[in-house]
Amino acid sequence: MIRVLIAEDSPLIAIMMRELLNQDSEIEVVGWAKNGQEAVQLRNSLNPDVITMDLNMPVLGGLQAIEAIASTRPVPILAVSQTIESRGSHIAFEALRNGATDIMG
Repeated sequence: MIRVLIAEDSPLIAIMMRELLNQDSEIEVVGWAKNGQEAVQLRNSLNPDVITMDLNMPVLGGLQAIEAIASTRPVPILAVSQTIESRGSHIAFEALRNGATDIMG
């Protein structure tokens, strides 16, 4: 079973992602973080195998959360954001530099 933490500030997008991921019997969504700070905290308490991380979130942005997680207790992180398309490839490279495993825009 692959344990996934969704970090997404939009409830609608988070629900859609959860529903999509739950279609696979090998995936279990173990939590939802509404901002980057919650993502860092839930990473430590839930111990997910993978994190999907929105890059544009309040309190602590996705880029900063990726960096915090990668520097303390690394876990594969898939950066997921519309921001990548609108702000250009530099934000994708920054996410990878900060510790994201892959990017999906």
